[in-house]
Amino acid sequence: MFDVPFKDFLRKEKEFLLYGVPTWLIAVIQVGLAFITLLFAGHLGEEMLAGVGLGNTMYNVLLWSVLWGFTSALDTYGPQVYAYRREELGTVTLKIGAQGIIVFLFILGIYLNSTPRTLR
Repeated sequence: MFDVPFKDFLRKEKEFLLYGVPTWLIAVIQVGLAFITLLFAGHLGEEMLAGVGLGNTMYNVLLWSVLWGFTSALDTYGPQVYAYRREELGTVTLKIGAQGIIVFLFILGIYLNSTPRTLR
């Protein structure tokens, strides 16, 4: 089917592992931090566990997903600009960064205007 020598196959697999393992480790650590936080909050009580769970959810939905989206957009758009309009790469990067700052300021406004609730 594919006529690729085994030596070339191993070389490519090694290259994929060199890029893939650090990415995998970062994802595991990201999930692990939320898990460890929930473990500690579970010892404080049911209300504290619910609050930490809600905080982790808000962080993942409002901040992490937006950051992931912007980096994915830059990963997709950046090489295209580099290949066809190399002189505009810095400008495009700054435009995406400015849009990210505007979105993060909006998210910061949501966080700063939210009021903590006391449980009784």
